[in-house]
Amino acid sequence: MGTFILIFAMLSTIVTDAQRGGVEGLVGVAASIGLAVAVLVMSLAHVSGAHINPAVSVAMAAFWRLPPEHYLPYGAAQVLGAGAAAAAVEGIFHPASRGWMVSVPKVGTVEAFFVEFVTTFVLLFVITALSADPNAVINYYLRFTL
Repeated sequence: MGTFILIFAMLSTIVTDAQRGGVEGLVGVAASIGLAVAVLVMSLAHVSGAHINPAVSVAMAAFWRLPPEHYLPYGAAQVLGAGAAAAAVEGIFHPASRGWMVSVPKVGTVEAFFVEFVTTFVLLFVITALSADPNAVINYYLRFTL
């Protein structure tokens, strides 16, 4: 469900931005996606460890926070959630018929790799800090529930 919500929010934001002639811009799109990730991490950390990205599942398996037998079902659920979100966006906005789902990279392969590496590291850092450290999660919930 978390992957569905993230991909749906991300694609909807990108398509809406394209529909409106780029009025949100890069900062608006990034902020929208970042806020979606923040909300999902805070709402799903205590449920599933915020496994909204296969990289999270790989990292949790590497740290023995995810049993090996759970990795494939988690990965399958993430792929199905992402596919369902893409289908929902297609059904609502019909972006492929207008050519909006085609992107042209503006950076090279090496630059794209390092951008993905850094952003995935930040995502994993936040999720691991919230879901794997019991003190961080307990202190967070106690602070806002008292």
